[in-house]
Amino acid sequence: MIGGEEQISMITWQDAAFSFEDSIPATAPEPRVIFGIILHETAKYIFISTEVYRDQKTKEFIPVDGMLIPRGAIREIRHLTKFYD
Repeated sequence: MIGGEEQISMITWQDAAFSFEDSIPATAPEPRVIFGIILHETAKYIFISTEVYRDQKTKEFIPVDGMLIPRGAIREIRHLTKFYD
């Protein structure tokens, strides 16, 4: 959330390179893009939920699916629009 207001955001991030072989791949994976609502941020990570529902009693967003992305992996964050349900 940005300033207490839910936003649909886009995060471009760099995934880790991995290999089941004896050596590390020669090139890093292409950057990844994820869209969703940022529900929690710290100096170390951002939690973005790609699927949520709103609790009708508390009006809070409940994450169904999402991802915790380390800040060091994030290349760009764009806040696209307000979220309306």
